[in-house]
Amino acid sequence: MNRSLVFFLLFLHSMHHVKALIRKSEGNPIVHSKDYWFPGKERHADYVYKVPTPEFGCPPKDKPKKDRTIFVSIASYRDSVCPSTIDDMYKNAKYPERIFLGVYQQNDPEDADCIANLQQKTLRHVHNMRILRINYKDANGPCPARHYCSQLYNGEDYFLQIDSHTRFIEDWDVEHIDMWEDVAERRPEALRKVILSTYPIEYNVSHPGYPPNYDKYISVMCKSKDMQDMLVPAASLLSPIDNGPLYEQNYIAAGWLFGPGSILEDVPFDDELPWLFRGEEVLHSIRLWVAGYRIYNPTKSILAHYYTRANNPKIWDLPSYAAENVVSTDKVRRCMLMTDLPGPYPRYCPTKEEVLSYYTRWRINIRDRTMPDIC
Repeated sequence: MNRSLVFFLLFLHSMHHVKALIRKSEGNPIVHSKDYWFPGKERHADYVYKVPTPEFGCPPKDKPKKDRTIFVSIASYRDSVCPSTIDDMYKNAKYPERIFLGVYQQNDPEDADCIANLQQKTLRHVHNMRILRINYKDANGPCPARHYCSQLYNGEDYFLQIDSHTRFIEDWDVEHIDMWEDVAERRPEALRKVILSTYPIEYNVSHPGYPPNYDKYISVMCKSKDMQDMLVPAASLLSPIDNGPLYEQNYIAAGWLFGPGSILEDVPFDDELPWLFRGEEVLHSIRLWVAGYRIYNPTKSILAHYYTRANNPKIWDLPSYAAENVVSTDKVRRCMLMTDLPGPYPRYCPTKEEVLSYYTRWRINIRDRTMPDIC
């Protein structure tokens, strides 16, 4: 079979794949598939992590804060509060015209659409919204979903990843940028490759508004937890904001991750880990650290999260979850040097030396699955 025919068949396959994944709603033109991966497209397989330099600055210091843009990534799985999350996000932004949204929606046809059910005031900014829609039965878990969300990024200055059940304080966009610049100045050794991340405080979905006393505490990720098959971030510690705590952390939280947009180029999300749940955050944390990024706790409670969500559909309810979750988890365990059993590794697995360097820095004993409290 000649080379031209091979690429033609790959092209046909890719078009079929994209059409199967992206479901356009009638009358809704805001489906964006630019940069969607297809067989044959370069996938960063041989990507070499960039070494941080003193000249590195993203976004540039001299760009006015009011002109800086934020790309917000939301992977939504059958979430009835997704529309209210987006409404709250735009309502509370000081510069909503600078907020660009990327949604990967995995819904039943009867579920509330994240975009179609927005308030009229929010829809003024519909030109800033990009969405990919699939049927929930075609979902593959959070890692592929975050990868597809990242394909909607279009060069914005900052990247904010949240869950589809989040609430925002007033002027959250300016607060994020001010906080990021403050931490970058207080930690010059990070060379502006600063990431702010933690598990947000909780809000009550049955009560409108932001949680009371949000300005008194901030959550900090201080510990690891042994979950038998995986070492994962433990629940965060609520620390009084008056103490001004700022800790370098070894973990990110997938539900609140804020940093420069360069994250998506330097540490691309792995779409070949279907149904990975435990292990998603720790593997991405290691990869970010190896790439020169440094993770710190936010110093203000800017976001709140709706935890538990009893009676709401969850990804592990699908029949394909259990078996594929084991396969993906085993891949991550091999990468993290937690097993000697042979088998495949994640596509973006750091080298053994890089993983061991991360463990040494954070005094993680992977054999005993222990790590000291860093707070």
